[in-house]
Amino acid sequence: MQSTNQDFVSKWADTIRKGKRNQFIWSNQVYSTKTGDRILEWNPIKTKVYSISNNITAFEEASLSSNNTTDPQAKGEEVGVIGDIKYDPKEDILWAYIPKNKIDISYNWFSMKYLTKTKPKSSFDGVKFEPMSNMDAFEPLN
Repeated sequence: MQSTNQDFVSKWADTIRKGKRNQFIWSNQVYSTKTGDRILEWNPIKTKVYSISNNITAFEEASLSSNNTTDPQAKGEEVGVIGDIKYDPKEDILWAYIPKNKIDISYNWFSMKYLTKTKPKSSFDGVKFEPMSNMDAFEPLN
């Protein structure tokens, strides 16, 4: 415990005392209140996020058993800006609350495992067509 950062321990203890959150943010990273383990290496609150899945599901509540809808959201499309997060230690899911999301007006909770802060590049960039200087070089095959 001597090598543990005192600011970290203080923040962790404050979160435990308040008893309302299953996660806390310290040093711009998300940690589990129960174990102190890092859940996410960056702070997602107020961050614009993108889908990393071709299908993304929006949930009514931060629960797998709540009402939900799946949208064939294209991979790499913007989902929205995260307003809050909630960690479910039983399911080991970090949920993102995105109130003005681009998926569904009534469902605002998304699993962080399908989101990224970096806009993914297209998996297909296409083929660059460069015509030959002398297209007459091709003769019809007869």
